[in-house]
Amino acid sequence: MKTKLLLFLLSFSCFAVFGQEQVNMFYTYPSIMSSPEVTEAVDNYALVSSETIDESQDGENVVWNFDDLQLITYTHTQFRPATTAEVEEYPAADFVVETFIDGQEDPTSYMLSMDENMLSNVYFVGGDMGGYSVNYTDNAFIGNFPLSYGYINTDEVEGTYQAAIGISGTFTGFATVEVDAYGTLTVNQGVANNTPVVRMRLIQTLSINYMGLPAGLITQNIYNYYDVSEGSVTPNPIFRIISTNVDIPALSLDETTRSYESYIDTTAGTQSFKRVNLAIAPNPVGDVLHITGDTQIQSVTVTDAAGRIVASGTGNDIAVSHISTGIYYVTVENGLGRQAIKMVKK
Repeated sequence: MKTKLLLFLLSFSCFAVFGQEQVNMFYTYPSIMSSPEVTEAVDNYALVSSETIDESQDGENVVWNFDDLQLITYTHTQFRPATTAEVEEYPAADFVVETFIDGQEDPTSYMLSMDENMLSNVYFVGGDMGGYSVNYTDNAFIGNFPLSYGYINTDEVEGTYQAAIGISGTFTGFATVEVDAYGTLTVNQGVANNTPVVRMRLIQTLSINYMGLPAGLITQNIYNYYDVSEGSVTPNPIFRIISTNVDIPALSLDETTRSYESYIDTTAGTQSFKRVNLAIAPNPVGDVLHITGDTQIQSVTVTDAAGRIVASGTGNDIAVSHISTGIYYVTVENGLGRQAIKMVKK
């Protein structure tokens, strides 16, 4: 039996002051959008870096001003039904939140279980956690929407994992969801300009086992900022932060990766992403980053989670032996433009 802690901390009189400090739904499937003709919708984001963002602020009437965002590339997120193959792998999956980095074929994804109205009994059931794929056998409860400011829920979870660095095993731990802040958001990349927002935070703390023995800890924080301005047509997050720390002492691994994405717009209808024939092979990467493709490469830049350049060069092979284990973005300039590729350094 799962242990669930549900606290509503604010009185009705407090809610009346702001009036919009609630998350109406986690994501919106297009079939329940206002236009019945829309069968597919893609949210477009700027993938950015920042050295100053402080996500520790919470509470009431917070002013977030993210004014140093540096563009890396673009991402595209769609919310769609799970395929038959995905349900075979994740039996409880109903829907998928799937994000592509511009020019890449392989997305990151989160598998969700929820009722048909998209509001009740919403669970995480699996997906990608920044180089680690997880499959829950005891799912992570998110909530029954709408979730008001002050909502907190902690849930026990367990399941299996596979890591890009070549290990796999089981995990146990806790997933906590909280609507921890509301206020206004302004960004220098994206659409938010003194926009009223409410923030939902998802924290997962997973103890991982390898070959039956305790191996380390994965801690992930996801911050979703939702537009709650009157007449808002963007029910999905307009800014999101994903921070993942992997601590495996036996491998001398203690790495934190962060991604920041700022909403640009929504494209309705069938979306075709630009595919450029560039790839990293092999990936994870050892001492040399090798880029394959059929276009001439003009420049290569390797950037860490904070936006710092850790390696650069020209041509198909870049020395990266000095880079620590972790996840990086490789930005490639060629005759077709700029493409970012996610790299795992082993």
